[in-house]
Amino acid sequence: MFEVNPRHPMIIELNNKIKEGASDDNTKDAVMSLYLSAVVSAGYQLTPEDAQDFSSRITRIVTSGLGVDADAELAPELDVPEDAEEEEEEE
Repeated sequence: MFEVNPRHPMIIELNNKIKEGASDDNTKDAVMSLYLSAVVSAGYQLTPEDAQDFSSRITRIVTSGLGVDADAELAPELDVPEDAEEEEEEE
């Protein structure tokens, strides 16, 4: 069962943002991510749609927190010499 502790700092801050009309997509992502993580923590499985939604929300939260553009291009492929790969396998 999901219970909200109204004294928890995260809940207080989320509530303040909503009361002030300052809620945005990040606020919505935070609320839904808290809910979905509580569902998983309680031992329930997410539906495939909820799992995809949860993944998308977490990706947005992390990229936003890191200051990475959501549509940032991948870095170029790394050129790893063959000898380095063989040495790593031996260790």
